[in-house]
Amino acid sequence: NIADGTLLSILTIIINLKNSNEFTYLLNRVGHFSTFENLISFGLHLGSGIKGAIGSNLKVDFTYLSPNVNISSRFQSLTKSYGVTVIFSDDLFKLLSHKFQIICRLIDIIKVKGSKRRIQIYTLDVCLKKNKSKFNFSKIQL
Repeated sequence: NIADGTLLSILTIIINLKNSNEFTYLLNRVGHFSTFENLISFGLHLGSGIKGAIGSNLKVDFTYLSPNVNISSRFQSLTKSYGVTVIFSDDLFKLLSHKFQIICRLIDIIKVKGSKRRIQIYTLDVCLKKNKSKFNFSKIQL
């Protein structure tokens, strides 16, 4: 299931970064205003998009264009307001297997600029204390 794999990948990134001595060192160097939660967050949504190169003959950037990409970006920005690391849409939630759905939490129902409908947003609560994750990978078999 690609939706399960997406969330499992996000969880792996979060846990590995949190347990990384190098990342902890970087946080300490950046200063006391930066915390893990302020630097790392994810917004996930499901939908079509267009990929392509944008720029001039001097500089070209590869990018994705779509209202769906914009919604993901808005979700990522909302993580700070809701105090979570991950926010994803009901479209992704519906594709998750039951074993993943039961560890997700509905945060809110919102209307996002760029969307004509109200969207239920979810999160996966992950304990971010170093070397201690509430998430038990052994329960998830892909």
